[in-house]
Amino acid sequence: DIQPTSVITFQILIVAFLPISAIQIFGTLHTASGNLRFLNIISFIGIVISVGLNLTLIHRFGAIATAITCVVTHCVISFVQIIYTKKYFHLKIDWKAIAALVVYGILLVLLVDFVFQFKSTFFVKFSLFAVVALLLSVLLKLINIKDIRQFIKARE
Repeated sequence: DIQPTSVITFQILIVAFLPISAIQIFGTLHTASGNLRFLNIISFIGIVISVGLNLTLIHRFGAIATAITCVVTHCVISFVQIIYTKKYFHLKIDWKAIAALVVYGILLVLLVDFVFQFKSTFFVKFSLFAVVALLLSVLLKLINIKDIRQFIKARE
């Protein structure tokens, strides 16, 4: 069963959600601090990477190349922003949490592909996905059950 190019392209683009989110967060921080020079420089670097990769890959891989280019470009930009932000604002970056989020994102992409291969209703597939996604977030310690319990008790 061969998947159409649009499905593969979309699966690759889902991975770009994490670095794009990081770019939004750190870009907003730099905008608020007035550090627009850095944002302009990093944007220019992103343009160079994007154009370079697209020119190199599109003729060979088509639409999939643009998705790969998107992921690579945004990963580079977000990584540079995180490193620079750490130095510029003297922040401590929790690399363990970032790694857990990246692993979680990758596992969710794989999970979507796995769950939606079952022959069942969309509701059943989505419910299974949601439950497994929640369990993964607990296993990767992205969600702490004790903190949730304390929060609920404090609200009572």
